[in-house]
Amino acid sequence: MQTMTDSWAGKLILVLFLIGLPRLGSAQAFSPTGSMVTARDSHTATLLSNGKVLVAGGEDSSGTSLASAELYDPASGAFSSTGNMTMARLVHNATLLPNGKVLIAGGIGAAGNLASAELYDPLTGLFSTTGTMNQARQGHTATLLASGKVLLAGGWGFSGVLASTEVYDPASGAFTITASMGAPRQGHTATLLASGKLLITGGASSSTLFATSELYDPAIGTFSSTGSMSGARGSHTATLLGSDSVLVAGGFGTADALPSAELFDPTVGSFSLTGSMSASRYAHTATLLSSGVVLVAGGYGSGVLTGAELYDPSAGSFAATGSMNTARFFHTATLLANGQVLLAGGYGTASSLAAAELYTPASSGGGDDGEDDNGDPLTVVIDIKPGDSTNPINPKSKGKIPVAILSSASFDAPGSVVVSTLTFGHSGTEHSLAMCSRSDVNADGVMDLMCHFHTQLAHFQTGDTQGVMKGDLAGGSSFEAFDTVKIVQ
Repeated sequence: MQTMTDSWAGKLILVLFLIGLPRLGSAQAFSPTGSMVTARDSHTATLLSNGKVLVAGGEDSSGTSLASAELYDPASGAFSSTGNMTMARLVHNATLLPNGKVLIAGGIGAAGNLASAELYDPLTGLFSTTGTMNQARQGHTATLLASGKVLLAGGWGFSGVLASTEVYDPASGAFTITASMGAPRQGHTATLLASGKLLITGGASSSTLFATSELYDPAIGTFSSTGSMSGARGSHTATLLGSDSVLVAGGFGTADALPSAELFDPTVGSFSLTGSMSASRYAHTATLLSSGVVLVAGGYGSGVLTGAELYDPSAGSFAATGSMNTARFFHTATLLANGQVLLAGGYGTASSLAAAELYTPASSGGGDDGEDDNGDPLTVVIDIKPGDSTNPINPKSKGKIPVAILSSASFDAPGSVVVSTLTFGHSGTEHSLAMCSRSDVNADGVMDLMCHFHTQLAHFQTGDTQGVMKGDLAGGSSFEAFDTVKIVQ
């Protein structure tokens, strides 16, 4: 890793050109888990449909890009090697596809920026090549859209910072150029909103750090400007909250790392300041927990950070939640199915790290607590394929299954359900969620939560007579709900 620089331009280059570098809880919330097989930073970590985590690529302490990959098993708390990527890469993207495979795209290889892409198949544990991007890019964003396609935006190319974007279609394995962003960006964020639109914030061109943001509308395939942030920032985080707003936190401004945070409200298209973090940081992680609060961990500020803090949307403020066992930045943070967060690798005070640790959230108050006003267990009602009495499902369909979570006099579904925790399908443990939005599904004058789940990831089987949904509520409790289905071929 390279010595830190003081200019925003230098920090963006640090984040995106690593191959050229020499290389509300308690203080007991973090605990060590098994170490990775290989020390690495600037890698990716992807939660698979089977609950394991795929860690791929990155670089070691000598600055050598890695082709190796490994799996973390939460049941055993151990990492094990899996197949190698077809090409060594870092500062790439990894996206879980509706078919359960993982798309790895772009990054930096031994010879520079990459246009190549590949797929990891959890069933075989192997990588295989897929279509090639139209432009080599690294430090870009990759976002799974409601259609099941992936939008890749911006980053560094051979000619400089890119405004171009392209879409990957898993059905054809091909990349297609789509509309360009309003400005070339690197070090930006891309967040899928409940509406299905994509929010792009901040980042920089080769000469300008941006406060601007824009929206991509998949329905028409174009970008449009939306409100600007209170200040320019890059290498920040942007996290979709249960309220459909987006928390933008940290990063660096024109002078140094930032402690500030702000919220984007998609209903009005504008940003507003919220409480600041206790520490300035960039190259950190931000993870939405099942309780609806956001865990911010590590990063670089006044040195490499061990500190972590929680953002509570109901209070609009951050609070310390202990420290990691190891200071790290350029690491990954992955929300596991059991509600814990796996923090893996990254760069420490002197070298790339193999160490990993788990954050175990403390129970928190606020929101629905899984009981009605009389203290009785709360009943959550779902309606699979609203308006259809038989709810036919073809497990081989490449489409999506609409499922409504209905509100009642004692239950506000949009305000209570932590969308990121929803699982649905044959057993209720399937990570099949595509998107959710607010809608008065049953026309009772109360807003419900209308969600769509990828059919093939729901893993329905011949003979199934019910669909099962599981998830968490903002108060920290969990729920399980059922509705009938009819399997058709």
